[in-house]
Amino acid sequence: MANDFTVNPIIVDTEMVANASIGRPIRVKRIIWFNPTTAGQLFNIGDGSTAANVLLTGRAEVNAQSQVFDLGRQIWKDFLVDDLDSGTLYIYY
Repeated sequence: MANDFTVNPIIVDTEMVANASIGRPIRVKRIIWFNPTTAGQLFNIGDGSTAANVLLTGRAEVNAQSQVFDLGRQIWKDFLVDDLDSGTLYIYY
């Protein structure tokens, strides 16, 4: 599978080397990190301008247990998943 920015939820299963550039701001409600393989693995989502501007980061606490992050409708103008050790991110907006 490849990253897909044309659907809701946005599907990210591969680290990105460039910003998503979806063309408009999105109001992110929830992110599901589906099936991170091993405890201790990480993901990081930045705002795309610099790695220091973190929108969300996550750490797998248990092997193969999905995690849900409720964001309460944050507005993202752009984003970059620069670290995704395993699993798939579903970004609902």
